[in-house]
Amino acid sequence: MPKISDAARLYQGTQLAERVYAGTTQVWPAAFDPLSIPWADCYWAGGPAFAALGLADGASIPSWPTETASGQHLAVNAGTAPKYEAAAPTFGNRPVVSTVAAVAYLFKGAAPTLNAPYTLVCVVHRTGGNSSPAYFGAKDGAAANSGLTHAGLSAGATLVHTQTAVPHLLEGFVNGLASEVYINGTLNASGSSGSPNPPNFQRAMFARANVPTGPLTGRIAFAGYLARGLTVTERANLRAWVLSHYGI
Repeated sequence: MPKISDAARLYQGTQLAERVYAGTTQVWPAAFDPLSIPWADCYWAGGPAFAALGLADGASIPSWPTETASGQHLAVNAGTAPKYEAAAPTFGNRPVVSTVAAVAYLFKGAAPTLNAPYTLVCVVHRTGGNSSPAYFGAKDGAAANSGLTHAGLSAGATLVHTQTAVPHLLEGFVNGLASEVYINGTLNASGSSGSPNPPNFQRAMFARANVPTGPLTGRIAFAGYLARGLTVTERANLRAWVLSHYGI
């Protein structure tokens, strides 16, 4: 007997269905799993590794574990630890990690190299803080650095965007002169991203990419490093998931 989950299209009479639910659970098409993308590292406030911390709403987080097997967990590096919010209203009442004062950031020291091309993704809402913070970024072992900032993708040079007032999905594709910035799945800017091959890719979150110091205030629900560019399908699926999951 054919299964609904195997169907390419479903109709009610002659009307093409977009989704099918059993009660409140979507059963077709199968819900997209953001962890199906082969992230080098992924930090998700709603992910199973994070849930295993067992944090109560409003609790300080001891670290932000990666959802991958890399072991590249982000530890609190300065000031007051960021907080866990179990149901952030601006993120569809989904879990986030937040900083309410510019006194804390998360950091991982020496980490495996990610050579260009690679991708940085973040679902973020910046509310204030330092003038040049990185939502999610890195510093190499020399002068260049790469990060998703309020100014776009910074990696020795900056591709500018202005989306700061509301939560959004921000994607930076680091590939030298062919780098790109996407906002909510749409190409926003392209051009040079400076040094494409950091030899010592240090992770940082809620902080400036080049130290990292000067923390920002805001909320992050999801962030990922991918050791290549997103495919067109992956970008579309990720965008659709962010829209349905977070209402962003």
